[in-house]
Amino acid sequence: MDYQAKGSQIELREKTSWRQAVYKIKLTRKTEEVRTYYIDATTFDVLKWTAQRASKTMMPVENFLRDYRDVNGLRFPFEIDSDSRGAAGTQDHHRQNRAGPKIEESRFSKPPAATAPSAAPPSQEK
Repeated sequence: MDYQAKGSQIELREKTSWRQAVYKIKLTRKTEEVRTYYIDATTFDVLKWTAQRASKTMMPVENFLRDYRDVNGLRFPFEIDSDSRGAAGTQDHHRQNRAGPKIEESRFSKPPAATAPSAAPPSQEK
């Protein structure tokens, strides 16, 4: 969202087949980080995104998004698997998404100032 104002560039690479028909989109951020998104050509769900993560060396990262569900009219992935070649293991994220939960206005108010406990004067006894 607002990619141009953020200094990013988007390029439609191709419509191709990766497990199914997908749009392959390249996003270059103003920080020069490059991500490639694979977006389902029918549902427009993001199925996968790849990038290079800076560590001691640049490591390729792949994120697979699955199990999309409707939540209050918006689609969210309930499973995200992250993998980085050369790293030990993968990360699996399973989550519950809630769109627009009701939050009481009082949660955004400034808490009352804390009062310091009164200190007793030092004893004059010897």
